[in-house]
Amino acid sequence: MAFEIPKALAEKAASFQESSYGACRATLVLGSGERVPDVLLAWGSEIISINGKPVSVLKDLPFELNEVVDVLPEK
Repeated sequence: MAFEIPKALAEKAASFQESSYGACRATLVLGSGERVPDVLLAWGSEIISINGKPVSVLKDLPFELNEVVDVLPEK
């Protein structure tokens, strides 16, 4: 199962510098203002790990996908 951020945000993330083939590191911003750093996005849209821990099932996400309101490049 793919855990994808909203399409408009994926388009933004697609412009971020790749950290490895087809993947970029980003910080997700939630509606509450909380920031989730060190998120690895495949192809700018699919969450594949958070803080180096793989995301393979829904319970691996510490938030709901619909809470994501922005995406920022990792510095």
